[in-house]
Amino acid sequence: MDYIIKTGTDSEGAAVTTTLNVQMNLVWEYSNHEAQNFVNNQEMPRRREDNMVKMVRLKITGTDTTTANASHLVDGQADQTHEEYLKVYLPWRAKANGELPGFLTPYQNVTQDIMLNWAKTIMLEDDKLLALKDKFAQTLYGDRHS
Repeated sequence: MDYIIKTGTDSEGAAVTTTLNVQMNLVWEYSNHEAQNFVNNQEMPRRREDNMVKMVRLKITGTDTTTANASHLVDGQADQTHEEYLKVYLPWRAKANGELPGFLTPYQNVTQDIMLNWAKTIMLEDDKLLALKDKFAQTLYGDRHS
Protein backbone atom coordinates (compact mmCIF):
# COMPACT_ATOMS: atom_id res chain seq x y z
CA MET A 1 0.00 0.00 0.00
CA ASP A 2 1.46 3.37 -0.95
CA TYR A 3 1.30 5.84 1.90
CA ILE A 4 2.25 9.46 1.20
CA ILE A 5 3.63 11.48 4.11
CA LYS A 6 4.72 15.08 4.45
CA THR A 7 8.45 15.28 5.10
CA GLY A 8 8.80 19.05 5.01
CA THR A 9 7.96 22.16 3.01
CA ASP A 10 9.66 23.89 0.11
CA SER A 11 10.67 27.57 -0.03
CA GLU A 12 7.10 28.54 -0.96
CA GLY A 13 5.55 26.61 1.92
CA ALA A 14 4.19 23.79 -0.25
CA ALA A 15 4.36 20.29 1.19
CA VAL A 16 7.28 18.07 0.24
CA THR A 17 6.13 14.47 0.36
CA THR A 18 7.60 11.00 0.38
CA THR A 19 5.78 7.86 -0.74
CA LEU A 20 6.26 4.90 1.58
CA ASN A 21 5.57 1.35 0.45
CA VAL A 22 3.86 0.11 3.61
CA GLN A 23 3.53 -3.68 3.80
CA MET A 24 1.40 -4.20 6.90
CA ASN A 25 1.46 -7.70 8.39
CA LEU A 26 -1.55 -8.15 10.71
CA VAL A 27 -1.89 -10.64 13.56
CA TRP A 28 -5.43 -11.22 14.88
CA GLU A 29 -6.17 -12.45 18.41
CA TYR A 30 -9.43 -13.01 20.27
CA SER A 31 -9.71 -10.79 23.36
CA ASN A 32 -13.29 -11.13 24.65
CA HIS A 33 -16.91 -10.83 23.55
CA GLU A 34 -20.40 -9.74 24.54
CA ALA A 35 -23.56 -11.79 24.18
CA GLN A 36 -27.22 -10.77 24.34
CA ASN A 37 -30.57 -12.50 24.37
CA PHE A 38 -32.84 -11.71 21.43
CA VAL A 39 -36.55 -12.21 20.86
CA ASN A 40 -37.67 -12.47 17.25
CA ASN A 41 -40.90 -10.45 17.08
CA GLN A 42 -41.40 -11.37 13.42
CA GLU A 43 -42.18 -15.01 14.17
CA MET A 44 -45.28 -16.42 15.82
CA PRO A 45 -45.02 -17.76 18.37
CA ARG A 46 -42.13 -15.56 19.37
CA ARG A 47 -38.81 -17.36 19.18
CA ARG A 48 -36.18 -16.52 21.78
CA GLU A 49 -32.52 -16.83 20.91
CA ASP A 50 -30.40 -16.93 24.05
CA ASN A 51 -26.83 -15.75 24.28
CA MET A 52 -26.38 -14.49 20.72
CA VAL A 53 -22.78 -13.33 20.26
CA LYS A 54 -23.22 -9.60 19.73
CA MET A 55 -19.66 -8.28 19.65
CA VAL A 56 -16.16 -9.74 19.45
CA ARG A 57 -13.21 -7.69 20.71
CA LEU A 58 -10.00 -8.35 18.80
CA LYS A 59 -6.40 -7.53 19.58
CA ILE A 60 -4.80 -6.58 16.28
CA THR A 61 -1.04 -6.21 15.97
CA GLY A 62 0.25 -4.68 12.76
CA THR A 63 3.90 -4.62 11.72
CA ASP A 64 5.21 -2.77 8.69
CA THR A 65 7.72 -5.20 7.21
CA THR A 66 9.33 -2.53 4.99
CA THR A 67 12.38 -1.72 7.10
CA ALA A 68 13.32 1.28 4.93
CA ASN A 69 10.30 3.13 6.38
CA ALA A 70 11.77 3.10 9.91
CA SER A 71 13.46 6.48 9.41
CA HIS A 72 10.02 8.09 8.93
CA LEU A 73 8.43 6.95 12.21
CA VAL A 74 6.62 9.66 14.16
CA ASP A 75 8.17 10.99 17.36
CA GLY A 76 7.65 8.61 20.25
CA GLN A 77 7.17 5.54 18.03
CA ALA A 78 9.99 3.10 18.82
CA ASP A 79 9.38 0.48 16.13
CA GLN A 80 7.23 -0.31 13.12
CA THR A 81 4.64 -2.20 15.16
CA HIS A 82 1.30 -0.87 16.36
CA GLU A 83 -1.26 -2.74 18.45
CA GLU A 84 -4.81 -1.91 19.32
CA TYR A 85 -8.07 -3.43 20.44
CA LEU A 86 -11.08 -3.24 18.15
CA LYS A 87 -14.72 -4.12 18.77
CA VAL A 88 -16.37 -5.92 15.84
CA TYR A 89 -20.16 -6.00 16.03
CA LEU A 90 -21.71 -9.07 14.45
CA PRO A 91 -24.95 -8.98 12.45
CA TRP A 92 -26.66 -11.03 15.17
CA ARG A 93 -30.15 -9.56 14.65
CA ALA A 94 -30.10 -10.74 11.04
CA LYS A 95 -29.06 -14.21 12.20
CA ALA A 96 -31.75 -14.36 14.84
CA ASN A 97 -34.32 -13.34 12.23
CA GLY A 98 -33.12 -16.12 9.93
CA GLU A 99 -31.77 -13.68 7.33
CA LEU A 100 -28.11 -14.62 7.67
CA PRO A 101 -26.43 -18.02 7.96
CA GLY A 102 -23.20 -18.81 9.77
CA PHE A 103 -23.60 -17.44 13.27
CA LEU A 104 -24.29 -20.20 15.78
CA THR A 105 -26.38 -19.95 18.90
CA PRO A 106 -26.58 -20.53 21.81
CA TYR A 107 -23.25 -19.27 23.04
CA GLN A 108 -22.17 -22.52 24.69
CA ASN A 109 -21.78 -24.03 21.20
CA VAL A 110 -19.37 -21.30 20.09
CA THR A 111 -15.60 -21.39 20.60
CA GLN A 112 -13.17 -18.47 20.75
CA ASP A 113 -11.73 -19.60 17.41
CA ILE A 114 -15.18 -19.45 15.80
CA MET A 115 -15.76 -15.93 17.16
CA LEU A 116 -12.29 -14.84 16.01
CA ASN A 117 -13.04 -16.14 12.51
CA TRP A 118 -16.41 -14.34 12.41
CA ALA A 119 -14.81 -11.02 13.36
CA LYS A 120 -11.90 -11.52 10.93
CA THR A 121 -14.33 -12.28 8.10
CA ILE A 122 -16.03 -8.95 8.70
CA MET A 123 -12.74 -7.04 9.07
CA LEU A 124 -11.19 -8.59 5.94
CA GLU A 125 -13.80 -6.93 3.70
CA ASP A 126 -11.86 -4.63 1.35
CA ASP A 127 -13.05 -1.28 2.69
CA LYS A 128 -12.59 -2.21 6.34
CA LEU A 129 -9.16 -3.77 5.77
CA LEU A 130 -7.89 -0.74 3.83
CA ALA A 131 -9.19 1.60 6.53
CA LEU A 132 -7.47 -0.48 9.22
CA LYS A 133 -4.14 -0.52 7.37
CA ASP A 134 -4.42 3.21 6.74
CA LYS A 135 -5.11 3.82 10.45
CA PHE A 136 -2.06 1.76 11.45
CA ALA A 137 0.15 3.58 8.91
CA GLN A 138 -1.12 6.93 10.19
CA THR A 139 -0.20 5.94 13.75
CA LEU A 140 3.29 4.92 12.65
CA TYR A 141 4.11 7.65 10.11
CA GLY A 142 1.72 10.55 10.67
CA ASP A 143 -1.08 12.02 8.61
CA ARG A 144 -1.42 11.08 4.98
CA HIS A 145 -0.85 13.86 2.42
CA SER A 146 -1.41 13.87 -1.30
